[in-house]
Formats: sequence, C-alpha cells, structure tokens
Amino acid sequence: MATVTDTVTTATALETVVLHKQRGGELEKLARQWLEDHCPYAYYFREVALSHDHGTLILEGRVPTYFLKQALQEFLGRVPEIVRIDNRVDVVSSDGLSSVRPR
Repeated sequence: MATVTDTVTTATALETVVLHKQRGGELEKLARQWLEDHCPYAYYFREVALSHDHGTLILEGRVPTYFLKQALQEFLGRVPEIVRIDNRVDVVSSDGLSSVRPR
C-alpha cells in the first residue's frame, strides 16, 4: 500500500524527469541557434543531431574533417547553459580516411 510520502516522492521524481526533458529540448534549440548565429561552419553541422541526456549535450552525425569536429565542440562549449558535451561525431572524408565506428 502506497503512503502519502511515497506518492509525493514519485510525483516529484516524475516532475523532475519532465522538467529535464523540457529543458533538454530547450538546450538543443539553443545550441542549434547558437551555431547558426555564431559559427561560420554551421553549414557543415546541419546533419549533426543534438540531443540531451542528464545535463550532457550529445552530438551525433558526420563531418568531413577532424577540424570541423573540434570546431563544433569548441563553438558549443561557449554556450553558457551547456555544461558537458559528448562528441560522438564521426569524421568521414571523401578520400577514404574516416573515424567511423563499427555499428
């Protein structure tokens, strides 16, 4: 049998999850807008997916050079609201060299 304390704790945990998801969506939009407004390489990052998990901005996708991978992380690191970045972006070059991980 659930007590009032259990119900309040469950409701608070659920509210926290919902709040994190809302803030995550806002963080992703903010990061995307920051790239479009401040980054001269934004064109190359259109296919990079941004997601949010427990305070970490996750970057996934492909770019043609290691420089662009680093530039992406560097530009997003300047956004004050972003605390951590998990850069999972692969470097895929047209000359056959790449960092693509097996899936």
